[in-house]
Amino acid sequence: MCSLGFVGFANAAYNDVTIETDTVIRVGNQDFNVFGSNAAVESITIGTSNFSVGLLDNSSIGITSSDRTTFTLSPESSSEFNSKADCSRSESRLTLTGCGNVTVTITPDSDTCGSTGGGGGEGAVATLPSGITLPYAHPVTAAEIRANIRTLQVALVSLLQQLIQMLQSQLQGL
Repeated sequence: MCSLGFVGFANAAYNDVTIETDTVIRVGNQDFNVFGSNAAVESITIGTSNFSVGLLDNSSIGITSSDRTTFTLSPESSSEFNSKADCSRSESRLTLTGCGNVTVTITPDSDTCGSTGGGGGEGAVATLPSGITLPYAHPVTAAEIRANIRTLQVALVSLLQQLIQMLQSQLQGL
């Protein structure tokens, strides 16, 4: 496992920076692992509070956070890249794929995915079209699912009671 825990810059020709799976990118006191077999970017700059990747057409990088950190992207959206974010019980993931020539700055947030909804639960995966990003993943929590099920059960009971009354009225008319 390599560690890129320094303020540094690497620049090369088209997609010449290849980052091996499980390489650690250290930003401040947080570690993020590179995942996937084809992490290739034009450039990467690692700072003390964020990191930037230069993307060209077909460049890509995927990172994970075992702390379930969410990320803010700058620019938030562009026709020059696609982003995919998802969250599970064990990690958050962010994948960027280039569609043109752009530098994306990735800033780890102090929030974790699912923290606004009470935590826990598996998150939904969203693959967004070019020009649209989802900087904060908000997975549905188990508590939210239970509350929605309870609401549906109450509505279903009410509908069934109405149906029974209609059937009784029809039977009385026979």
